[in-house]
Amino acid sequence: MQIQNSRILKNLRQSKYLELFPNLNQEKTQKFTSVILTFLALSFFGIFAINPTISTIVRLRRELADNTFTEKQLAQKISNLSSLGKEYQQLADDIPLILNAVPQDPQISLLVAQLQSLAKNSGVNLEGLQTFQVEVATPTTSKKKYSSFAFSLTAEGSYNSILALVENVVTMQRVVSLDTIALNRKADQSETFQIGLKGTAYFKN
Repeated sequence: MQIQNSRILKNLRQSKYLELFPNLNQEKTQKFTSVILTFLALSFFGIFAINPTISTIVRLRRELADNTFTEKQLAQKISNLSSLGKEYQQLADDIPLILNAVPQDPQISLLVAQLQSLAKNSGVNLEGLQTFQVEVATPTTSKKKYSSFAFSLTAEGSYNSILALVENVVTMQRVVSLDTIALNRKADQSETFQIGLKGTAYFKN
């Protein structure tokens, strides 16, 4: 058995395949091997050293993308607010008119004064002007955004002046609705008419 093993080793030493492997006893081979091992060691440890840096770069890029998206969103909101501000400035002059159209309280005396002024400007003779009880909010009507009260007006004048009165009441700044209109010609005066208006005025709750 030992003789056979010796023959195998002897054959291996004489084999041409062994010539392909470098001779580790040579100084050049030892230096080359040392360089390769050093390079492999540096590569191995370099991976662990570079990995945190790569992770940091990826995280910073992600944060940069998020910040860029947030900045765009803020810029869009600022632009929208600026547009709303310009629109508000354009409507600022109309706000008092809107608030006067539907006041916060009944303002009955003001409505009476406005109707008297309209009658005078229309050229009619105001015979009577009356306001009725203000509608009070109840649990069943508390969800309504407005309340109201009724008024009535009687006047006489020419057909054109009566027509002007109706137009002026309909288009007046205060929001009112005309419920009934009664127009009669006076028996003793063919050119004179008498009108009776009943309407409703509104105000906010």
